[in-house]
Amino acid sequence: MLLLTPTATFGSIILADLTAATISRTPKRIIADHSDTGPHVAFADVPEFQTLIRLVGRVLKDDVNLLAPGQAATLAITTAATGSDRPRRRLAAASTLVDVKYDFTEAKGCTRTLEFLATSDGNSDPISITDA
Repeated sequence: MLLLTPTATFGSIILADLTAATISRTPKRIIADHSDTGPHVAFADVPEFQTLIRLVGRVLKDDVNLLAPGQAATLAITTAATGSDRPRRRLAAASTLVDVKYDFTEAKGCTRTLEFLATSDGNSDPISITDA
C-alpha cells in the first residue's frame, strides 16, 4: 500500500513533512509442497507474515525528536486527500519503531525514514482503516 503526502502521529509525537508511507506485508514462513506428478509447486501458503510500515519525510530543520528503536505506541496515518474528491482514511496500528535512518544529499537535502513493525493479538490484522 502506498500513501502519498500523509500526516501521521506516533503516540503523542507529530511526524511532519512526510512525503510517503508504505505498508508492506512480508512472509516470515512459506510452505511450498510438490506433488508426485511433476517438479512444480502444487500447494503454497504463507501462514506467518509481518506488517512493516515505512514513513519517509523531509527534514527541514533540526530534528531533535528522540525516536529510537524499541519505542512502542499507536501509529496513526491519515491520507492527505487535498484537491481530491475521495474521502480521507485513517490507518492505525499498535507499532514498534524498529529503524531510524537519515540520508543527506546536496541535491535532495535531508530525508528521514522511519520503519515500524505493526503488532496485534496475533490473530487479527494489525492495521485498522476508518473514514477520517
